[in-house]
Amino acid sequence: MLREKGASKLSHLLKRGQVMQELAILLLQLSPGDELPSIAQLSARFEVGRGTVQAALDLLRAEAGLATDARGSSASRLIACDPAALWRAADRRGLMLLLPFPYSRRVMGLATALAELLRESPVDHSLAYMRGARSRIEALCAGRADLAVVSDLAAAEGRAGGAECEELCVLGPESYAAGQGWLVRQDFRPWPRRVRIGTDPTSTDQSRLPRHLLPQGLTAEFVDVPYLRMQGAVASGEVDAVVWPQDVLPGHPGLCLLPIERDLPAGADRAVLLLRAGDRAARALLGQALLPDRIRTIQEDVLSGRREPSE
Repeated sequence: MLREKGASKLSHLLKRGQVMQELAILLLQLSPGDELPSIAQLSARFEVGRGTVQAALDLLRAEAGLATDARGSSASRLIACDPAALWRAADRRGLMLLLPFPYSRRVMGLATALAELLRESPVDHSLAYMRGARSRIEALCAGRADLAVVSDLAAAEGRAGGAECEELCVLGPESYAAGQGWLVRQDFRPWPRRVRIGTDPTSTDQSRLPRHLLPQGLTAEFVDVPYLRMQGAVASGEVDAVVWPQDVLPGHPGLCLLPIERDLPAGADRAVLLLRAGDRAARALLGQALLPDRIRTIQEDVLSGRREPSE
């Protein structure tokens, strides 16, 4: 009998904890003044007794500063809460965001915008740089990050390949990439009929852009080269050319950029902020903090030199 009572108490505590997590996620999506579902509605929604819902709400009042206008069992309105405590109650820790390496001022502008806007968030956060959109999407879906920045092109490829991720928002044209050129040695002209092109297999963009932008009539051998080695690979003659942003000056002497006249493939220029599919807590918290218009304004300020990029 004692064992049965103990098991029943444990089951009740587990249910209360699960309901508290779900309530925390729900509350993260609300603002002061918004209406909360009634105890009866929450009880039906979570398939638990009203006492379990009330106990979970009492815990959030004690641990997350939850305050509502008291209306008994009927619907009430949210007065206040502590978003950081709600995030912890949803069984989450600090936010982790993954970005591409800050190789261009455009990407630096994105990183600066995300860092500045998240400083206004009550939740601790970290920004990390990871090579290759495919690697960032994989880390996101594996739960090693809460948000990943990739191109719209890479996001579409990831979802088509079964990656369980969804958009928080899509930024505007040229928020991820703009004009591209062929990085070559200065003695490279004219184009030979057979060329060796460096591509980074971890990157959707660096894999697909060279194939899309290759001049017609040429035969290419595509050579795997990590992005950070691309300039050196061209300078040493390991490859003849790589696709390179026009707003990033070559760091090796003897290299130059040839302009590319063709348009980028659809979605390659737009940045997308990706979440894990179904991550309602991150959507609620980040959706309030990372507003697309504010991100673009800060990014444009960095691009124009009106603002220095964050360290």
